Amino acid sequence: MISKEDLIKIIVIVVALVFLLEVFSFQGSSRNLNSRTTPNESPTPAGAGEIGSAEVDAVVSSYPDGVITITGSRVSEDATLLARLRALASDGKIAYFNSANSDNVNVVLSTGANITEIGRNLSREFPAYRIYSKAQLTLPDEIAFTTARGVVSAPVRFKAGVMMEPIIAEGDKISVFITALLVKGAVSEMQVELAEKEGITLVLGKITQFDDYWVADAEIPWENRTKINESALKDVLAAVYPNSTVSYEVLSFISFGNTSEEKQAELRNLSYVLFTVEGHAVVEEDFVNKSMAEEDFHRILGSNTSLEFPPSALKVNVSAASFNESIFREIIGVESVRIRRRGTFELGEVVSVEGKDYFLPNGAHLSRLFPSNTSVGDQLTQPVRIKIKGGKVTLIE
Repeated sequence: MISKEDLIKIIVIVVALVFLLEVFSFQGSSRNLNSRTTPNESPTPAGAGEIGSAEVDAVVSSYPDGVITITGSRVSEDATLLARLRALASDGKIAYFNSANSDNVNVVLSTGANITEIGRNLSREFPAYRIYSKAQLTLPDEIAFTTARGVVSAPVRFKAGVMMEPIIAEGDKISVFITALLVKGAVSEMQVELAEKEGITLVLGKITQFDDYWVADAEIPWENRTKINESALKDVLAAVYPNSTVSYEVLSFISFGNTSEEKQAELRNLSYVLFTVEGHAVVEEDFVNKSMAEEDFHRILGSNTSLEFPPSALKVNVSAASFNESIFREIIGVESVRIRRRGTFELGEVVSVEGKDYFLPNGAHLSRLFPSNTSVGDQLTQPVRIKIKGGKVTLIE
């Protein structure tokens, strides 16, 4: 039997989840990924120098030096890396490389060599090292900067240089974050760095394999929550699937929103109400008369009061080499149950987010739960947590 303290904890968690879902929905309708902003903390008089910040798309116009620098602990002693560089030299793609510094290798490309191709290959093959080049960027002619006074538009009359991984082809766009000193409406000085983004988004991938692991979950209507016997279900399920677990979270409360203490006191006088907390009334575990509760609550709180009778959550995990869904549904005894199977979700080296492509060295293989009617080879979208810097995915999970 669930304790009063546990019920209060569950109610608090439900309230928090509702808030988080509202936030997630808002982010998804506007922008999945959020970028940092650094507005001034104190106002600056108009006409004086002031700091402004902006995030814009810049065009990679060139890698003027034609040099790739590879850094890492004792990188110049990495026999595999050195062999790879020698092979590139033999192919005529690099002119020479300098490995005199133990933690630093400078690679000078041959004239006409494709720096993006070489940069991506090195990034893919040697992910433990930092690989970068100087890139020259073309910025928009005019940029709207966020300042302490508000948004100020200022012309930009010069190009910018930034050290970055040479994985973005010349002519392609990249997101950058700019901090600028604005004097009399013009950019006097500025610092440019790659924009970093982090958030949850949907990406397209492919199912490559399945595991022998199944998950079934169902929402049990409030008025039917006493029909599930967790202990008996465990015994029956274990006889067919020894490696199985069952959890059943019973929610014996009614949500009614904010109301006066006087009204809550009236609710507590109902024979089946144990106590009220934060807009919720906890009822006896065996009380399932929904129509009676609706009549009583509307009589006390008003007929227009919105009431919620939360479903209870049943979850079953099964590890088995063979699995029969029809038998499984019969054992669970619930009309509507969602059955999923764990598998591997494969992403390629190019991940599209909000209409832009980002480089993901060597792709990724993520563990996910898929609907039981999916098959190996199916392509579908899945939510992932992702971090992006410049044109590269730095984390995906």
